[in-house]
Amino acid sequence: MTRKISSPVLFDANILINFKGQLKFLFGFFDNAMIHIKVFDEVVGQALKDELISLTNVCNIVYVEDNFPTDEVGRKLLEECDKELKNSFNVDDLKDLGEYKTLLYAKFNDITILSLQDTTVWRFITESKYFKGLKCITVQDFAYLLFLNAKNKSDRKIAKNLYKDFAREEHPFEYYKTFMERNDNKIPGFIEFENNRIKIFKI
Repeated sequence: MTRKISSPVLFDANILINFKGQLKFLFGFFDNAMIHIKVFDEVVGQALKDELISLTNVCNIVYVEDNFPTDEVGRKLLEECDKELKNSFNVDDLKDLGEYKTLLYAKFNDITILSLQDTTVWRFITESKYFKGLKCITVQDFAYLLFLNAKNKSDRKIAKNLYKDFAREEHPFEYYKTFMERNDNKIPGFIEFENNRIKIFKI
């Protein structure tokens, strides 16, 4: 039985772009995949759009639009979040627009995001005033999910190679595996693991 992520997960543009041609495989591990409509309309190219359209009836993909609070307190929080994002992202750039829209939607709708290794996004998850604590599944977490679902040595090797392609050398897979096993293999876990390892190396 395939182990999947059951909670809704919002896919950022970089994940979609890097898994072009393999999206059916990627979505197969998520029960509730979400994509912001702005990412689809303005960020990904036509070939990727065609691939996503072809998967609409095969995978459970939901396209979402901005959904923000309308009360006074909520509107003020939205303004502050918007300012914080625009200080780090160039929203006129299509790539940054995708991250901007994804982060804002995740913040105000209590949604986990799936992000490629993107230090800007990860900094918001760990350090920002308004986005700290946002749940983020990384490509390394996804590689570990593949490892947990591996049926043979070849599958495990594929999972480890995917992890190795994106992780720092000082954060080897076996260390991450040990960390995850100590934490009941609860995904997401990589950002916490990496931050812990960075602290150790700084000592």
